[in-house]
Amino acid sequence: MAQDKRLIPAHITWSSWRQLVREMLEYPNIYRHMDYRFWHGEMRLSRLNKIFYLWQTPGRYYSTRWQQYSTFFGETFAYLAAMTVYILLVLTALQLGISTKLLENSASFDRVSAGFAVFSIVGPFGVAFGLFLVFLYFFVDNYRATLRFRDMRLGIIKDG
Repeated sequence: MAQDKRLIPAHITWSSWRQLVREMLEYPNIYRHMDYRFWHGEMRLSRLNKIFYLWQTPGRYYSTRWQQYSTFFGETFAYLAAMTVYILLVLTALQLGISTKLLENSASFDRVSAGFAVFSIVGPFGVAFGLFLVFLYFFVDNYRATLRFRDMRLGIIKDG
């Protein structure tokens, strides 16, 4: 699997990998020559995803960011909720501005207020629709990958 993701060279076998690790661990004071974050052989998934997205396979991640659709919707709609709270704050400030003596007869402030009011109605629906389109893309992409994997397992198509 690691060879499929090009994390190690293709010619490395499991036994040669184990031999390499064994030799490295027998090296005296090896940890003194390594950065602390590599002592346990771990790399954060977010960094690995960035490496793959930018250099290895541009536009594709090593591992998907959202393992379940519920996580996708939970995370993205939390941003939408935060955006809605900010819009409500701005609408309240605009309403306060309209009620003041200084801005009550300002045509430009009225136009800005009306425009933002329309945006506050249409904007969240537009964002929700965009999130639905992103979900639809992920769903179709995952479905196609599932069918391809099924066909490879059944020997209908060759890997490639």
